[in-house]
Amino acid sequence: MGILIRHAVHADGAALPRAGVPAGHGTQRTEGQHPSTKDGGRAPSSNIRTSRFDKLAACRTLIVTVISLAVLGLYPTRLLAQQGFGNVELVGGYAHSSGENGLNGFYGGASYWFTHRIEVAAQYDSLWDTSTLGLFSLTTAGQISAHSRLQNVLVGPRVFWPGHFKIKKYTLSPYAEVQIGWSHLGQRVEQVNSITRTASGNSFSWLLGGGIDYGFDQHWSARVGLDFFRTHFANQGQSRWRLPLGVAYTFGKR
Repeated sequence: MGILIRHAVHADGAALPRAGVPAGHGTQRTEGQHPSTKDGGRAPSSNIRTSRFDKLAACRTLIVTVISLAVLGLYPTRLLAQQGFGNVELVGGYAHSSGENGLNGFYGGASYWFTHRIEVAAQYDSLWDTSTLGLFSLTTAGQISAHSRLQNVLVGPRVFWPGHFKIKKYTLSPYAEVQIGWSHLGQRVEQVNSITRTASGNSFSWLLGGGIDYGFDQHWSARVGLDFFRTHFANQGQSRWRLPLGVAYTFGKR
């Protein structure tokens, strides 16, 4: 389903790399040297780098989004509506996508309400995954790790059902959405005592799905969605499932 750069291991322990993104549809880069060409022929114990820096940057962005939503909630809604923000909605939260062994991260976006049922939304996803290929790092081949990061920018309409469902004092509002946009996939494969290979590519993408808003009051709501997400990396199509879980804030009354 996804595009994953892998290494094949020869019988004598030598790594035979294979790239998953062909030339012309992405970029590939080889980093490092064979252990025989440095340190006097002595192989280092490990050259695997973790993706903690990418995760820290993503967490900082998510924290900024949550703080921004909290600050906006404290700002006088009536004043924002007078300034022309009454039809604006902000949303952010956790997102999961299938493919590349499963990707997890965050999403954030904004939308504009044209009516009480129709809005046009723009959103950004940043998802990543780190997978280990092989259980033992002390073998001749060494441990192999694959790092993937998927970024999506999507725009499209979201239509809510005309009727609402009540559970006590809370409101359930089903919706359907169609969005198109652009995606970027970057991958890095690292192996102990061997070279590092990277590849990346861009793709047209689209999604079709829907979900439910769980309204707490006239401004705040929790949002759960499920989308069929389609990308086209390496001149091939990939089908994914996307699960966003977030919190939305509307400046005006919905």
